[in-house]
Amino acid sequence: MTTLAHTAREAGTTVLLITHDARTAAYADREVSLLDGVVVAEDPAPAVTP
Repeated sequence: MTTLAHTAREAGTTVLLITHDARTAAYADREVSLLDGVVVAEDPAPAVTP
C-alpha cells in the first residue's frame, strides 16, 4: 500500500480502492462511506495546491 500510495501521488493519479480494512483505508487522502449503496459519510476532499 505504501508503494501504491506513493506512486499515485508522485504521478498525480487517482486510485479508487474499496476496502473494509481500516489499516488499508488509513492510506487514503479521502474516504467515502456507503451503506446499502448510499453515501452516509464523506470526508472533505483535500485542498489542491498547484
